[in-house]
Amino acid sequence: PVAQMKNAIESPDDWIHLARMPFCYAMGSHDSRVHAFPTMQVTARPFSAPDNKTASSILDAQVEMLSKQYEDFEVLSATSDAIVGGQRAIMLRGTFLLPTQPDEELLHISVLSRSVVVFALGRAFTLGLSGSADEHYYHEPDFDGIIGSVRFGT
Repeated sequence: PVAQMKNAIESPDDWIHLARMPFCYAMGSHDSRVHAFPTMQVTARPFSAPDNKTASSILDAQVEMLSKQYEDFEVLSATSDAIVGGQRAIMLRGTFLLPTQPDEELLHISVLSRSVVVFALGRAFTLGLSGSADEHYYHEPDFDGIIGSVRFGT
């Protein structure tokens, strides 16, 4: 339904209201209650392709936002000159600890996260991919496959 709404948007006010809502979401599962499930979500908002300086600034702002949100956020890799689906993209890969309380005890689960912002069709498409940082509970080639499957058309 969100994809349909976003395709029918006519005013900037509609974009402001819907820009944070994912139009695509998926979640995997496993048997552990103390490891993050793999998830993917995609959002879109109006944004033209940035120049090099603007792309670098956007990446810096993402790192700053995540560092404020998660005090232990660690950047594993970051680039503002990636290509995804034939389009300019920003890619950020990092880890952080997420507090959770599956039972009585407070736990901090380690999360591996990727943020990919692709500039295409007058939009910034943001793919948020995350899962457990424990290699027994994620398969990184799956994330690579999702990013590699991205295509844009008119």
